[in-house]
Amino acid sequence: MSGRGFLAAAASLCLLAVIGGCEDEPDEFALVGGTDWALLPFDREVSFAVDSVVYDPAVGGTDRDSSRSLWRVSPRDSSEMEGVHEYAATRDGRRLGGGVWSWTRVQRQTVHTLDGISLVGIIAPFSPGTVWDPLVYADPSTVLDVAGEPVVPFKRWAGRIDSVGTYVMPDDTPIEAVWVTLADDENLLELREFYEIYGAGEGLLERHVRILDTQNTNSQLSWAEKAERGFEVHLKRL
Repeated sequence: MSGRGFLAAAASLCLLAVIGGCEDEPDEFALVGGTDWALLPFDREVSFAVDSVVYDPAVGGTDRDSSRSLWRVSPRDSSEMEGVHEYAATRDGRRLGGGVWSWTRVQRQTVHTLDGISLVGIIAPFSPGTVWDPLVYADPSTVLDVAGEPVVPFKRWAGRIDSVGTYVMPDDTPIEAVWVTLADDENLLELREFYEIYGAGEGLLERHVRILDTQNTNSQLSWAEKAERGFEVHLKRL
């Protein structure tokens, strides 16, 4: 699979595990003042800038295929607080792909499914320091094909609420936000990072993911320099 062809698969992984809300249980995800943390706004489309890098082993070094896309996410049915969303990606005005984004609640867990992979985005109630296993409904041995190379993304994941504070939106509006980690693990050969930011009443604001492997044990090199296979994807609300 080419680097650009892998963009949709990588972004699919990166669109998983988001905070959801449910109208008939407003207190479960209340953090401050009864605030309910919805998946995304249900009355309008939102867009993300998506920067992606795919690392592909090659003779004499590693190929790096970088790209930037615009993702538009819109509710299929704005009357449903729990259900299905659609997403579409465009690059230079062209449609790259689309799919179904669904979520549900299971025993105070919000489970999100995209392209057949389900992750626990958060548990309730939550506060800074709350921890959980995001892989309860996922196969930890899942293997992704990244530019023709096998990559096992779900190694040593552990969800936690890092902090709650103020986030400044692109229009300079400050809102209450929560910083979340689903993976933060590194050794000489592997890096697994998955960080998110969610805003009250806005849902996903940012997502930063790096799933990288190498055989280069030089600890003085950055991952951008020594990564040999894997990918990174960074989403930011526009």
